[in-house]
Amino acid sequence: TRKGKAPKELPPYEEAMKQSVVARNQSIAERITSDMDWMFAEKLRILQLAASDGDIRSMDPGRQAKVLQRLVARYPDIQLAVTVDLAGRQVARWDGKPADPALQYLDRQYFYDVIHTGTAAISEPVLAKSTGEPGIAIAEPIKDGKTVVGLIVVNVAMDKLLRYIGVAKTDSRAVYIVNAAGKFLLQPGGQQGGAA
Repeated sequence: TRKGKAPKELPPYEEAMKQSVVARNQSIAERITSDMDWMFAEKLRILQLAASDGDIRSMDPGRQAKVLQRLVARYPDIQLAVTVDLAGRQVARWDGKPADPALQYLDRQYFYDVIHTGTAAISEPVLAKSTGEPGIAIAEPIKDGKTVVGLIVVNVAMDKLLRYIGVAKTDSRAVYIVNAAGKFLLQPGGQQGGAA
């Protein structure tokens, strides 16, 4: 507003309509947040259970691959699952193929976070190293006692994530998701941030 002039007030009916739109969009945002929180919590619980499995903890590729295959078969929104050793090398895959020694995970922030904190990590959107498909990686430490010996990593398919917001009908021009740090993550029909 110009100095000395009060902002123009909306007529009462326009103000009521504006407040109605704001309330409706807030309700949609809260529902989406709740759905996504539940989805990530479920995947973290699943990975925690998988990481405690004796076959996964063995760090034996053959034994691990069977568990990874069952994991992907059971949960359709998980597009892939791998195990990774402390050197960042792929150990086992979900698809029955041998691990690819050329794939390195040292450049992934979630790898660094899990190794240095000993706790699970969720990535920003990335292109999966094994398939090139976009998704969000969730990584859980594999431990021998209290010592981290590797990671189990799943990639949640981007199209499955987008279903949580793709069905949202809002009066605003865009629906998008940002993380707690304010980094733009994804938007239906739009660009995803941070693929690498």
